[in-house]
Amino acid sequence: MTGTTVVVGAAQGIGEAIARRLARESWTQRLVIADLREDAVQALAAELRADGHVVDAYPVDVTDDASIAALVARSREAERVAVAAGIFMATSSLEVTRADFERVLSVNLLGNFFVAQAYAGEMVPRGSGAIVAVASIASRLPRMRQAAYVASKAALDAWTRVVSSELYDRDVTFTTIHMPLVRTPMIAPTKLYDRFPAISPAQAAEMVLVGG
Repeated sequence: MTGTTVVVGAAQGIGEAIARRLARESWTQRLVIADLREDAVQALAAELRADGHVVDAYPVDVTDDASIAALVARSREAERVAVAAGIFMATSSLEVTRADFERVLSVNLLGNFFVAQAYAGEMVPRGSGAIVAVASIASRLPRMRQAAYVASKAALDAWTRVVSSELYDRDVTFTTIHMPLVRTPMIAPTKLYDRFPAISPAQAAEMVLVGG
């Protein structure tokens, strides 16, 4: 059992499933869950506390440096962090707008990047820690109408490989999980994916917790 584990993007989908699994199996002494949707994470925290778990919930906007800094200040002792903030957009490469592309990148790439960077900055002086980034197999096997999403996940994957090499001797590990399609509320509006095979959020959480 670790001391403190943080899950960013815990309001629904994969992040919520990770948080539930961590609590149910007592993987951590203190669980910190965070998301832009504060009401959702507060409700989840209340549910988990009712079952006897130590859970704190905080709002975080991963596109805002001050919001990230406030979250890290409340949980700087974290030994393990899962970054699972994400948005999805199904638009063809010829139709996606600059604004929409930048919005996806701002959350899926830059948001998770700077959350991970901030926690790594706390872990390196201690000489220990683990960060898990939720990426997508789509970055290696691209799907149609996912230009912005695939680009954001591929870039996140590339950065985690770079930082892993930079910190290999500091006992701070970075792991990237290449998720298959996951049946979450995020993809529900895109009816095209109803015909595709997909795993459940609980199965996705299992991939994160066992490391791949």
